[in-house]
Amino acid sequence: MRLGLTEAPLPLLYTDAAMYLGMVHAYLPFAVLPLTATLLRRDLSVEEAAADLGASPWVVFRTVTLPLSAPGAAAAFLLVFIPAAGEFVIPGLLGPPDALLVGRVLWAEFFQNRDWPLAAALAVALLALLILPIRLFQRLEEGGLEGGFAPFAGSGAAPRDIGVRRLGLIGGLAFLWLPILLLVGYAFSADRIPFQWGGFSLRWFRALAANERMLEAAWLSLRIAAGAATLAVLLGGMTGWVLARHGRFHGKALFGALAGAPLVLPEVVTGLSLLLLFVVLQGAAEAAFGWQLGRGAATVLLAHATLGLAYVAVVVQARLTGLDPALEEAAADLGAGPFTVFRTVTLPLIAPALVAGWLLAFTLSLDDVVVASFVSGPAGTTLPMLVFSQLRVGLTPEINALAAVILAVAGLLLGLAAAILGRNGRGGARAG
Repeated sequence: MRLGLTEAPLPLLYTDAAMYLGMVHAYLPFAVLPLTATLLRRDLSVEEAAADLGASPWVVFRTVTLPLSAPGAAAAFLLVFIPAAGEFVIPGLLGPPDALLVGRVLWAEFFQNRDWPLAAALAVALLALLILPIRLFQRLEEGGLEGGFAPFAGSGAAPRDIGVRRLGLIGGLAFLWLPILLLVGYAFSADRIPFQWGGFSLRWFRALAANERMLEAAWLSLRIAAGAATLAVLLGGMTGWVLARHGRFHGKALFGALAGAPLVLPEVVTGLSLLLLFVVLQGAAEAAFGWQLGRGAATVLLAHATLGLAYVAVVVQARLTGLDPALEEAAADLGAGPFTVFRTVTLPLIAPALVAGWLLAFTLSLDDVVVASFVSGPAGTTLPMLVFSQLRVGLTPEINALAAVILAVAGLLLGLAAAILGRNGRGGARAG
């Protein structure tokens, strides 16, 4: 079933402003998480002491809270700058045709101009550029960031009341959720124009259920996500266990950096590097054994497992680091072998982290467009790839309905992961 594309004008789209707002909307949570973690770990007594000495709330914030949150601010900058430097999905949908971002140029050189050496050179140059802020962050951490915000010291007017902060919170939540809620709302519109209300209807959900091409892509995406998440848990769980329990060994820092590299590399660089690897392996297998290994669902699964491995390793390592090793040592003292200790003590303790890591890797695979676009073949078109290709042509109400379904599934998975991690934390507290 083919739906008509909207012909309504979109004057606010395809501009630099729309592209920048879209990227801010997409990457704002990446900045909130490290800032929140840093602020939760700060010593509140320092701020209370400054307030007791007569400093106003605004002066306390600028002279005490802001310097204490500097590591989180630096981490937030990196978590936004690094993926945004290679972003091409949002610029491709919202930006003007002449917007020359690195990610779009790399994509064009590889897929349109077929200039693989130039695309690889651009990827290496992008990596070299990203090393600079990472190294700067490491230097700031080593130096303790003392005095990093000294120019901001001074007097200032205090906020009038707590209503100002509530207003800021409401504004931030509205910026994040209003576009999503509008999209979900228009999914129930009977009008053929995607952003025009024509009365409540489930028309586009029924059309979505009858779209065989989307259903096939969705089923393929679910299978790839499940397989990639399972493989990521197996490899990432072992990686996290080695980093947390194996003690010091030669090359541990390099091993940890390589395991966590997919967390910080731009997706276009990761996708290009994996594609080149698969091409080399394909040529080697054909030369050595005569195998014709084409790219498809299997290569997408392996690529997504590589991404998910890093996230699972972080979750498992954090869980094991927070556990008291006395339980494992007690089991070993009672005569249990290393495998028995792992199977009867360690594995049950990290099981919630493994489940949460599986859900996280599953969600990441289900959402990925960039890496899958590089490593897939004709038989490996996933649902996000299909949606992205259709959005580049035009927006349909059926896409709104699909987005509502994906949002519901992602919310369910993330809620389940949050519940498991919450139980994980309470169990760790009881064990401690």
